[in-house]
Amino acid sequence: MRKLTKHLIICLLVAFVVACSDDDDFSGPYRVNIDGSPSVAPYSKATYSLGDVNNPGEFTWTLAGSADIVGATKGSSIEVSFKEVGTVVLTVTNGVETGTFAIAVAGPDAGVEVKFSKEHKYGVLKEGVSDTIFFEFASPIMKDSVMFSTLNEEDTTDFNEGEPFLNATLGDVQLLPKSEKVYFGIFTAGSGNGTPEILIRKIVNTEEYGGARVDTVYVRGYEVDNIEPIAHLSFSPGYVSDIDSVSSKLTAEFTEEIKPAGIKKEKDKDGNDVEYPYILVELTSGVNTLRVDTLWQGATVKTYEKQLSFYKTGLADGEIEAELLNIEDLGGNKLDQQITDMPLMLDNTKPTINATAVSVAGTVVRVSAAIGDVSGGTIYYAILPSDQPAISKIGDFGSGVANGSGMISVEESVSIATGDYVIYYIAQDSAGNISDVTSEAFTVN
Repeated sequence: MRKLTKHLIICLLVAFVVACSDDDDFSGPYRVNIDGSPSVAPYSKATYSLGDVNNPGEFTWTLAGSADIVGATKGSSIEVSFKEVGTVVLTVTNGVETGTFAIAVAGPDAGVEVKFSKEHKYGVLKEGVSDTIFFEFASPIMKDSVMFSTLNEEDTTDFNEGEPFLNATLGDVQLLPKSEKVYFGIFTAGSGNGTPEILIRKIVNTEEYGGARVDTVYVRGYEVDNIEPIAHLSFSPGYVSDIDSVSSKLTAEFTEEIKPAGIKKEKDKDGNDVEYPYILVELTSGVNTLRVDTLWQGATVKTYEKQLSFYKTGLADGEIEAELLNIEDLGGNKLDQQITDMPLMLDNTKPTINATAVSVAGTVVRVSAAIGDVSGGTIYYAILPSDQPAISKIGDFGSGVANGSGMISVEESVSIATGDYVIYYIAQDSAGNISDVTSEAFTVN
């Protein structure tokens, strides 16, 4: 009995090994994987390829449905050109291994997108200006059904806080030549300020694109803008000197988005004519004027910043009047007014030192002084023994038995040993001008 059982186990093991060996030699048919998009738009193209297979050049592709294979039908991949909506089934085989792949050709929902002209790409016009407005549909539509109605007069608008804006006109809308889905019309801006809506009815995609339909669509027209922009100007720092150079950052805050209104021509490094949009900063003081062209980088802004740097401007002391030129808003309205909130003051005059005083009580010395300059600044002092060399540069005012500083004025008490001393003062105003050094001798008993 035991021998029989042992013999049966050996037979079963042999049978299992043989079965496994036969499975390793299995020659098909295998299912072939196909990679690619399972859904596409009508009249589009897409590429489909085999998964990991041996000898891909032996595989042949065929299809069923409204589509064509572009180019060769053998190999690891193919390009398919689809037609109307429906289902396309790809089949690929080498005679032994086969794969299939179903592709849904689905039409888009009926819809439309508004586009503006290149000249008025921001979609804004001022009164009396006309330009083309384009209506690009998601697919070719039934021409006899679509209706471009007048501007929306209902309080359903998404603009102007729900109030319809009607101060504009839209001319006849026609199909753009050589296009199947782009229409155009002439839009003219009127008075006032607001964004009108255009009502489009009965948009129906053609049957080839699925026949989707939408009964009513509201789209925006050009925004009408007749408000001139205003600029608020400020400089930092506000006080500068012209001893070596002038350097201050101009910041302009506008009440709306602005852009340059002009084009400047120059030669590039190869001698070719190039054009770039620019604005002009004009600085005037006395009878002299500085003009600065600024290359524009293409974006619209509400805040404009320009670092102004000049060497020996020749401008007179006092407020430098700044004016921005060549600026308009997105609708073409020119810059109306400029309000200077923080002016630029040119100051080449050395500050003076006023109200210096030294009082001694025992070993305590009380020091006070002030800078005599409307722009403000910093005043420094240093106390040195009288037998030491006098100091003459602002950088030396950190030395001595005592020293200090203050904005506009200084008032301090210090304790020093008995002896004879000299206190020195120097001031630097907000424009960077440095005063002469003044001094006063005193004794601590």
